[in-house]
Amino acid sequence: IFIFKLSTEDKVSIVFHGDASSEEGQLVSKLAVADDFNSKINTNLAYYIAQVGKTEGSVEIIRPFDEVATYEHADQGVESWIRQNERPTVVPFDERTIGEMFSKAKPGICLFNTEGSNVLLDAFTESAKAVKGSGKQLIFTHIEDFYVNKKANSEHIGPFADYIKIDSNKTPIVLIEGKIKSKFVLSKNPADVTAEDI
Repeated sequence: IFIFKLSTEDKVSIVFHGDASSEEGQLVSKLAVADDFNSKINTNLAYYIAQVGKTEGSVEIIRPFDEVATYEHADQGVESWIRQNERPTVVPFDERTIGEMFSKAKPGICLFNTEGSNVLLDAFTESAKAVKGSGKQLIFTHIEDFYVNKKANSEHIGPFADYIKIDSNKTPIVLIEGKIKSKFVLSKNPADVTAEDI
């Protein structure tokens, strides 16, 4: 039985086009069950099924932050595709991001945007899109002033700049490589940082 979830405005919708009892439908159903089980940790997904208007066996991902993306035929690669497309190019510094960077030791680049600069965020986002387009697996996360100034309620986030021993006003970009427990900093005036620098 295919898993249905109620949709909310902040949800990312996964729509399977076809018969829920088909091999492809069952494959997507298993992902829906797994995401429902792990919903407290890593998902804001809502799964649906449709049987008209699209290619049989295809999967769409409908996101509030980007255009609709389509996976032409559900197979074993669909889970990886969903994971790559379910979140923005620049992700929030939330518990999922923290878990991936520190518990799973995935490399990540942090933007400490202490002044809330749109120019700096635009340069960071442009760089993130270029890296994603190249196929590299690298997390880009934006740590807003709310977190930098230690006002976060989550004990997991806390005074992150202090934890990694940087001055966020002088070091807006930090690459954290969890596997080797190292960090690499881009120390430059935030107003002068470009996508090429990043």
